Amino acid sequence: MEKIKKIVDALKSGNWEEGQNLWMDLLAQGIEKVEPLKDAMQELSRRGQHKLALELLNLTVSSCAEANKPSLWLDSLRLLSQYNPADKKLVKQYTQAFLETYHDRTYLKDWVNKIQSKNYSPTKYIETLDKLILFKKNSVVKHKSGWGIGKVREIDNEKMEMIVDLENHKNHRIEIFAASDCLIPLEDDNFEALRAYNPEFLKEEAHEKPLELLYRVLKFHNEPVSSKEIKEYLCPKVIEEKEWSKWWTHARKLLLNDPYVETGESSHAKYSLRKEPMAWEDEIKSTFDKAEAMEKPLVVLEYLKHADAKQNYQHFCSVLSQQCKEYLSKGKLSYALEVYLIIQECNKKASIKVDQSISLSQIVKGNAIPIFNNVRIPALAPQTLEILLEEEPTFEHHLSQIFKKTSDLGRDTLYKYLNKNAELMEKYLGKVCREIFYDPLGYPDALIWLAKQIFASKIQASSQTKDPSDSTVSTIPSFFDVLQLLISTGGTLKALRQVESVKKINKIFSINLAKKIVENVDNVQAPQLLKSLEEANFLPYTFKQTLQQNLRDKYKDLGKQIQYIYTTKAGLNKYQRELEDLMLNKYEQNRKAIGEALSFGDISENAELDAAREIQWQLTNKAKEMQNNIARAMVIDFNTLDTNIINIGTQVTLQDEQGKKIQYTILGPWDVKLDKGIISYMSEIAKKLLGGKLQESVDLPAGKFQIVSIDKYKEEA
Repeated sequence: MEKIKKIVDALKSGNWEEGQNLWMDLLAQGIEKVEPLKDAMQELSRRGQHKLALELLNLTVSSCAEANKPSLWLDSLRLLSQYNPADKKLVKQYTQAFLETYHDRTYLKDWVNKIQSKNYSPTKYIETLDKLILFKKNSVVKHKSGWGIGKVREIDNEKMEMIVDLENHKNHRIEIFAASDCLIPLEDDNFEALRAYNPEFLKEEAHEKPLELLYRVLKFHNEPVSSKEIKEYLCPKVIEEKEWSKWWTHARKLLLNDPYVETGESSHAKYSLRKEPMAWEDEIKSTFDKAEAMEKPLVVLEYLKHADAKQNYQHFCSVLSQQCKEYLSKGKLSYALEVYLIIQECNKKASIKVDQSISLSQIVKGNAIPIFNNVRIPALAPQTLEILLEEEPTFEHHLSQIFKKTSDLGRDTLYKYLNKNAELMEKYLGKVCREIFYDPLGYPDALIWLAKQIFASKIQASSQTKDPSDSTVSTIPSFFDVLQLLISTGGTLKALRQVESVKKINKIFSINLAKKIVENVDNVQAPQLLKSLEEANFLPYTFKQTLQQNLRDKYKDLGKQIQYIYTTKAGLNKYQRELEDLMLNKYEQNRKAIGEALSFGDISENAELDAAREIQWQLTNKAKEMQNNIARAMVIDFNTLDTNIINIGTQVTLQDEQGKKIQYTILGPWDVKLDKGIISYMSEIAKKLLGGKLQESVDLPAGKFQIVSIDKYKEEA
C-alpha cells in the first residue's frame, strides 16, 4: 500500500516519469494485488494521461501472465477492460486466464465455448464469464427476495443450471445467469454463512475471541449496528439467551476500548468499524460535542456506564450546567431536571466543580405533573418520580389523572411504583382502569398501554366479574373486555380520522396475539368477538383473517351467516353523517362538559360530572352501535333487482276491493320517508309484502289488497 501511495502522489504532482519508474519497480518486485492500482489509474485518467495509463496497464497484464499468477492476470485484464473496452485481444487473453484460474471446474470449458459463439463485445464477454464463477457446488448463497440462506447442491453442466437448497425454498432449480441476478454468493468466513452452516465455530469464537466475533458482525452489517441488533444476530444460535447479559457486559467493554470501533452519537449507542484508530475518551468527547442539545445527556449516560471513564466529566458538566440554565429560563423544566440529575451523577463519579446556582426546588416546585408527563429517559424515570413525590406532597393525589395523560414511559414507571405497595395498587389501578373504560376516546394511548399489559398477563383481571363501566367499583377489566373495547375504539378513531392512534392499535394486533386470543376466549365470548371482527374495518388483514379462521376452527358452528343491513347509497351517506355529527359535535360538546365539571373541584360529590359521564357512556355506546351497523351495511344493487316478485328495492302498487290504490317503496331502515311511502324492509307491512307476486292478495292492517304492479325504485340523484 505504501508503494501505491508513492505512485499516486507522484502522479498527483504531475511527475509522470517518477510515477512510471515507481510503477515499473513495483512490477519488478512482483505485485500481490491489482485492486490498489485502481487509485493510480483513476489519477492518470483524471489528468488526461490515457495513453500512459494503457501502457502501464498492458505492462501489468504481461507481468502477471509471465509470473504464472492466473488470478492476478485475470484481475489485471478486468481492470484493463474498463479503460480499453474495445480491445478484441482481451477476449482471447481473458479466456485463457479464466480457465487457468478456475481449472478445477472442468465444466467451465464447455460453458465458455457456448458463450464465445454469441460474439459478445469484450466488456460483455468478461461480465458474462464472471457470472459463471459466482457459484460452485457447496458454495453458500443468499436469496435477494427473502428465501433465505442456502447451499448450491448440484451444478447441471449440460443445461447451465444449478440446484439450490434455500431455507424457504428447497430443491430450487435455477439457470446460472438468472442466479447471478437473484442470489448473492457468500464467502466461507461470512458471518451469515457461518451462522447457518458452522455455528459451532462462532460459539467457540464467542467464548475465546469475542472481539473477533464482533468484528465479523460489524463487517457483515456494513453500517452502524445497535446492541439490540447484535443480540438478534447472536441469540440464541451463537449465544444462549440466559448468557447474553453477562457476555455482552464483557464484550461491550472490549468494543468501547478498541480504537478501531466507533461508537455512534445516539442515545442507543451504535457500533461500526473505522479505518483509523481513535482512543475511546477522545471519541466520546467528539461524539458529545457533535451531538444536538437533546442528545448530549444521553451521551453522558452512556459514559457513566464505563467504570474507567474519568477525563471528560468536567467538560461534560460545564456544558450541561449551561444547558440547564437555558432550559430553566425557557420553561423546559423536564429537560432541566434530567440535565440536573445527570450532573449530580457525574459529581458522584468524580471530584469536579459543579455549578450550585440552580437548586432542585427551583426546577420542581409547582411543576411536578408537567415534568413527569414529559419524562423521556428510561434510566432517569424512577429517580424523577421519587423526587417529584418528595418535593410535591400533593403529587400522589393526582396519580390516576397523571396515569391517563402521561407517556408510556411514565405509565411504566408509575405502575412499577404502585406495584411495590399493595395498598396504593388497590387504591389507584382499578380506578384508572375504570376511568379509561369511561372515556377510551379521550385517552387512547392509556387504553393501548393497558391492553398491552393485560394481553401480556402483566396485569391480572379482577377475580370477580364486574361491569367495567360501573362507577361504584374499582375493577381491572378482563382480557375479553379490553379486547372488545380496543376493537370498538379503533373503529371510532378511524371514523374520526385519528390515523396515528389507529396505527398504534394495529401494532398490537399480531399473529401471536391472535393465537393467544383463541386460547383465552370461551364459547360464549367467541360469537361476540366474531361479530366485532366482521364489523371492524381497520384491523390488519392478516390478523383479522387468522383470528376469524382460528375461531371457526375451534368453534365449528360459529358465524355461519352475517345479518346485513340493506340500504341505498343515499341512506348510508345520511347515516354516516349522523355518526359524524355524534362524534364531532355531540361527543366533543359532552367532553367539554366533563372538563367544566372537573373544574368545580371535589369530584366525590359532583352531580354535573356524574351526569356528563353518564351521557358520555351513552354516546360511546351509541357510536359503537352505529359503527357496527355501518360495518354490516349492504348497498342495494338495483341493476340486478328481480321485479317478478316484491324485493327490497321495489316500488309496489296495491289496490283494495273498492279500487283505491296505495303505493309503498321498500328500502332500508335509514331510507324511511313515510310521507313519500318509503318504508323499511324490517317493518311489519314490508314483511307481509316481501315475496309477493302480481295479482296476489295480501292482508294488511288497513284491509285486503291486491298487488297490481311491481317496479324498480329509481334512486334520487
